[in-house]
Amino acid sequence: MAPRIRAAMGLALLVALAATVCDARRELSMMKVMPRAVYTQTNDPAGNQIVAIMFNASSGMLVGNMTTRTPTGGMGAAGLGANGQPVTADGLFSQGAVAVSGSWLLAVNGGSNTLSLFRISDSDPTSLMLVGSPVDTLGDFPVSVTYSAKCKTACVLNGGKRDGVSCFAVSATGLKPLDASPRPVGLGQSANPPTGPPSTASMIAFNPKGDILAVTIKGNLNDNRLGYIGLYRVSKTGMVSRTQTRAYSIFTSQP
Repeated sequence: MAPRIRAAMGLALLVALAATVCDARRELSMMKVMPRAVYTQTNDPAGNQIVAIMFNASSGMLVGNMTTRTPTGGMGAAGLGANGQPVTADGLFSQGAVAVSGSWLLAVNGGSNTLSLFRISDSDPTSLMLVGSPVDTLGDFPVSVTYSAKCKTACVLNGGKRDGVSCFAVSATGLKPLDASPRPVGLGQSANPPTGPPSTASMIAFNPKGDILAVTIKGNLNDNRLGYIGLYRVSKTGMVSRTQTRAYSIFTSQP
C-alpha cells in the first residue's frame, strides 16, 4: 500500500475516533446535567400529596430547596398497631406506595381506596400533572403499586378487609380497570384500617421481563398463618392471571 494511502487512512481513523470520543463526552455531560428527582408521599389522611425533591446527579445530593408537593386527589391512612391505635411510622405496612417508570408516576391513596396517575414533566421532574381522576382500586387500603412498561399496565395491592390485586390499563387519558374484582390474597383482616404489621400486605412488583407479577404477604405466628410470596403469570397480551402460585416462608411476623 502506498504511503500516501496509509497516511490518509490513518488520518480518517483518527478523525473517526475523535468524533466518537466527543460524542461520548457529550453524552456523559448530558447525563450529569439531566434533571432528576426523588419521590415519596405524605400519606396524610387530610389529603395525600406527592413530595418531589430535586436530585443533583453530579454531587449525588438532594437539593432540599427545590421541593414540590402535588395533591394526589385522594387521602392517606395509617394502619393500627397491636394497641389498636394508628401507627406513627410505616402507616401502610408496605413498600412501593409510589412507583415511577419513564414519565409516569403512580401513587396509592390508602384512605380513599384509590390509585392516582401523574405525568412527570420532561424539563422539570418535580413538576407533576395529574392524569384523569384517581380510580377505585376495587378493594380496601391500597398499600403498594407497580407498573409494567411492556404491558402498559399498573397493578395495585389492597391490604384491607377487601384485600387483593387489581390491575389497570395506563394511557394518556388515565387509568382504566382491567378487572371486575381483586384477586384475593387471604389476609384475613376483619376491619379497616387493618391491624399489623402481622397479616398485612407488603409489596407488589412485576419482574424485569414483565411476565410475572409477584406479591409479598406477612404471616402471623399467633394465628399460625405463614407469610408467602404469591406469583401470577402475565400473558403475552399483558393479561395478569387470576391464578396464584404461592411459596411459603418459615419466617413470620409477630406483634
